[in-house]
Amino acid sequence: MKTRVVTEKIRGFDGWGLIDFDDTSVFSLEIGPLNAWISHAPHEWKFVWDQGKNPLEERANLIKTQSAPEPLDPKHIARFATSWEGRKLRIYPSLADRSVVVRPETPTWLGAHDEVVFYVSTPLWLCIETQTALPILEIPTYRPSDTWFGDVQDGELAYASRTAGRTSLEDVQAYHARALTRVSVRNATQTPMLIERINIPVPVLTLYQDARERFWTEGISLVAEERGNMAHLKLGPSAPKEAERAEKITLPRAEPTSNVLVRALHKLLG
Repeated sequence: MKTRVVTEKIRGFDGWGLIDFDDTSVFSLEIGPLNAWISHAPHEWKFVWDQGKNPLEERANLIKTQSAPEPLDPKHIARFATSWEGRKLRIYPSLADRSVVVRPETPTWLGAHDEVVFYVSTPLWLCIETQTALPILEIPTYRPSDTWFGDVQDGELAYASRTAGRTSLEDVQAYHARALTRVSVRNATQTPMLIERINIPVPVLTLYQDARERFWTEGISLVAEERGNMAHLKLGPSAPKEAERAEKITLPRAEPTSNVLVRALHKLLG
């Protein structure tokens, strides 16, 4: 099986990459709001994790310890039995497994025939696999709440995330456990448009890391049109220019059918 990670050179956190586990220690991973503990015994792996309440918590520590605590949620423990004798696991960041609907803290009006750029962030997932690229487990660094975006018949189940929706990159904080997306919105209609929610199709986006160790996706452009109440969504060819010397980290979960999608306006903006 082929892994989606394309490089071992992921910076900013010692827990990224190939890690060698012995049979006596537990590795504690603190990344963003996530606490995870991984232990290995002959023919067995054990994973325990808890998530903090602050989605913007900023930590990046790998600590060797002797034991893992009991999780607050009993669902946050997983034990894997295996005939595989290897002691190494590959851990890498990935974007979410559903679209993320970001809601600016303050709804924003965009004038007719005007354009604005937002910088929004979405949480990363930890992907854990064997050295031979067999998937074991995925853990979100922060799991957003579920939401339904669109109408009843042809909407989609997504994650809901609140964002500051900064319009200046200088005001955007860098995170070890979140990825930035540059979102350009153009109102090509004759009337002002209210932007309350933006649907970010993260499963079809690539994850990059720039020279400052910030994670990025390729930029997306949204154009709202008068005719037919339709919107065009276009994916950029790579990370935006703001992501200096960006390197590709993880491939998309799903390949987009096209880099230009035409959808009803309510499926992209709300």
